[in-house]
Formats: sequence, structure tokens, C-alpha cells
Amino acid sequence: MAARYGLGRPSMPAFTLNTAVDVLLKNEFDLLRQAGESHELMKQYHLAAVPLNHPDLTKWRGETPETRYKGASAIHQPTNFLLTGMIDDVWQSNNGELIIVDYKSTSTSKEISLEDEYKQAYKRQMEFYQYLFRLLGFPVCDTGYFVFANASKNRPQFDGRLED
Repeated sequence: MAARYGLGRPSMPAFTLNTAVDVLLKNEFDLLRQAGESHELMKQYHLAAVPLNHPDLTKWRGETPETRYKGASAIHQPTNFLLTGMIDDVWQSNNGELIIVDYKSTSTSKEISLEDEYKQAYKRQMEFYQYLFRLLGFPVCDTGYFVFANASKNRPQFDGRLED
């Protein structure tokens, strides 16, 4: 009905804190990507991988004008559908497989679990990204990773900073 009256679709609210966390994590992993080094999280969890240094990474993230709001894309041949998705990061394991990574921001005192009712969509999102990168011809690890940034609400005062 809005199109009939020349009205645009209402915009989504900005998730500026979530976006800030995503940008900061991307910047952090990009520094290691350029150096070809593993992140401390990878070492802590004994993950033999490094951030992937690939010329299409900015496209896959939707950071170029032609890929904004689109990211990585591939045609699903049986249906001729264009599949698209904006990933947060890609790591590469020592055996050459790509590891799809998604950054998530939250603030909870509970243990973070992918079994929560609302986290099932995260799993579907990850599986879709893995499928998309397989369509692009890459060897993709069956295991993807979520990097959660969890801001604590348990401090006596804010002091202008979020802490985990």
C-alpha cells in the first residue's frame, strides 16, 4: 500500500553500538590479516587458522559501493536465484578450508549458548553463508564460528565505556 502512495519502506532502527563492535572487530582482525598472524582467540581455543587475506573480502563484507547491502553473491543454478549475504569475516584453516565467522554483540550475565530460542536464526544464517561460499567454489569448513562481544551491566557506574 505504501508504494501506491509513493511512500518508501520505513527504515530499520540503527544498531550503532552493534555496528561499532563489528567495525572494531574487523579492524582488529584486519591488522592480523595483513601480518598473516593468528588472533589470540584462535590461540586460546587451539584453532589452527589465520584471518583470510583475499582481494574480495571488502566485496563479501558489502564494503564496496557495488556490493553495499549485497555482499557475496552467487547464482543458484537450479532455480536461477541470486543468493547474497554480507559476512563479517573469513578465516582460513591450515588445511586450506575457509571458516565463516560472524560477530555478535550482546549484554547478558547468562552463559552464551547457541541453543537459546533466539539463536536458531544465527545457525541458519551461518549455514547459508557456508552454502553461499561453497557455491562460489571455495572449500568451506563445516564448522563456523561466532565471536560474541558481551558487554557487562554489572559495574557500579558507566564511566563512558563498555567492558566485558
